[in-house]
This record gives sequence, C-alpha cells and structure tokens, in this order.
Amino acid sequence: MFRPNEPGGLANRASYMGIDYDFAKKIQEAKNYTDVQKDLEMLVDTRYTEIGNGLLESVKAYSESWESCIREFSMAVTEITEHDWFYKNYTCVVSAFHLGISNWYGNTILRKYGENPIKQRYATAWEIVLSHVFHISRKYFNRIEAPDQIIWAISEITAVLILADNKLLKLWGEDYILHVDSLTGYPQLFELENDLITVYENREDFKSYLNIAIQIAKESDFGKTVSYENSASIWLLTSIPKILTLNQLL
Repeated sequence: MFRPNEPGGLANRASYMGIDYDFAKKIQEAKNYTDVQKDLEMLVDTRYTEIGNGLLESVKAYSESWESCIREFSMAVTEITEHDWFYKNYTCVVSAFHLGISNWYGNTILRKYGENPIKQRYATAWEIVLSHVFHISRKYFNRIEAPDQIIWAISEITAVLILADNKLLKLWGEDYILHVDSLTGYPQLFELENDLITVYENREDFKSYLNIAIQIAKESDFGKTVSYENSASIWLLTSIPKILTLNQLL
C-alpha cells in the first residue's frame, strides 16, 4: 500500500493506518521486499499483540450493527441504482491496518477494526456500493470505452452521492454530515466530484448518469492522466484471509 506515489500522499495513508511516516517512507523506498521483511513482520506482530481480541470483537459488533439495517440498505441501493445486487453475499474482512478496500470485480470488502459499530456502517456501505457501481458500469461499458481508473473514480464519487440519499441518511448515525470530508484521501477527485453532483441530481436514470459521468471524467484533469490501455484495478484483491470474515446476505 505504500509503494505508489499517490495524490493523497504517503503521510495521509500512513496516518490512517496508524503507522509512523518514517517507517512508511522506508517501505516505499525499499528496492526489494526482503530488505524490509523483518521490519514488516515485527510491525504486524506488534499490532496484533496490541489489539488482542480487537478483531473478533469488531467482527461481532459490526455484524450486529449491520444486521439491523441490511434490509433497508439493500432495498434502497437497488432502487436508487435501478439494478439488483450482483452477488447474494458480500464478505467483509476486518483489518488490523487498513481503513477500507473494495474489490472492484468481486464481492469482498475490507474494513478497519475498532470503530464505533453504528458509525462504521457508512464506510462499510461505501465500500459495498463502490463495488456495486463498478459492476453496473462494467455491465454497460468495456475497458476501451472507460478504463478501470475512470470507473473507479466515478464509483468512489457516486457511492458518496448514493449514501446521501434521504432513504439512507438515518442509518449513518447522528454525526453524519452531507459530503463533508468524503474524499479526503483522493484530492485528485475533488473537481470531478463537484461536476458529478450536478449530473447525478439531474439524471434521467442511473445508466444515463453513468454515460455522462464517464464522458466528463475522461475529459477532466484526472481523466487526462489515465492510461487507456491495459488498465488494471488499483485495489483488486487477489488474496484475502479465510478467517475473521463476515458474510452478509443482501
């Protein structure tokens, strides 16, 4: 996670993962994994020792909180996007480090342990909806028409807009504030987000919104930096632990 130089910055990523910046910089600059393997293993061992039963406690608390809103959430998202879910089950892996990851081409997401069970619903829902929007987009638009990075950008932004729907607002807790700090980790998407809010609010239907959003994204400053050949998923998960998982029926 520390290898790329992203607009959000290494310091930002290290901070929300609870890792010292100098250590993160050391990882980023290492020429080979073996150069930092022992340090990484020590970091992981220390984190797991510190949190004790924190992962299992979060799995239980997150599950109970999510179960109470899953039906309302599922029905609202399918109504808003005008598409059924692509999977009957989604798996949430509780992480000792990472705030959140969404599998673009699958049904697995990742969320960090230790959050308030009610407040964590929003970020969990965001990762699931991001994947859902990505799947809908890929149903209609191939990689030539829109590379993965374009669809990713649209999915990140659209997930924020969907979760701000009146049908869902009561699920996110009392501290939720509309659109505030929604994409702090992705400053390269700020301008595009402002453009898509208007398009989303004036959409005829969800498919037409995606069509317009793709064209705007491709013409944006962000889109001009995207490669249109052999694009690959930034967050594509290829290896997920089989333990500490939580299946939720949608």
